[in-house]
Amino acid sequence: MTTFGLEGAHYLSNGWTLKALVGHSQSDWYLNDAYRSTGVDPDTGNIDRYTRRGWDDESRRKSLDIFATGPFALLGIDHEATLGFNYERYRGGEQFSLFEPKHSLKLYGTYRPGGSPWRISTGMIANSAIDGTGEEGVREGSGYAIFNAQLGYEFTSNTSVALAVNNLTDRRYYARIGGLNSYNTYSDPRSVAVSLRARF
Repeated sequence: MTTFGLEGAHYLSNGWTLKALVGHSQSDWYLNDAYRSTGVDPDTGNIDRYTRRGWDDESRRKSLDIFATGPFALLGIDHEATLGFNYERYRGGEQFSLFEPKHSLKLYGTYRPGGSPWRISTGMIANSAIDGTGEEGVREGSGYAIFNAQLGYEFTSNTSVALAVNNLTDRRYYARIGGLNSYNTYSDPRSVAVSLRARF
């Protein structure tokens, strides 16, 4: 497999930072037809999931990652935001990776009232569907979006406490799609964590 990428960054005068990463990968391995249709390779007993293909049949993936972070004002209130987006495109007739969504979106925002020790943060992570076999409708994990929130308080410049709630809506989804009897992993349920940080 061959992989290469190009990354660039641009810093704006208003405090925003923009970053982009363009990647290209290619492989001459593809998912065995027998494994894709049944989940079991009858010739090898579910071992050789991939078969080497010729140079002309290579599977290619092109990806684009965009990140942006910086301050903004909403309804007269200052916020800090982070945005991330990923897009992947496949060529060669086969999905390049069975464990990565084609689209993903991450949004995070932080609000700190002026002069206040409180900090409020929210976030969203959204992913498109994942095909566990490279073919839609067969062991497919549906797309999902999860929401997180955090409330923090700074006692001093060196000491702070935070209450975090992950997966606010307790969304249940497949975090990973694998074979018929392995690597099919459910997501983590709603969780609450309290952390105390101190610097000495």
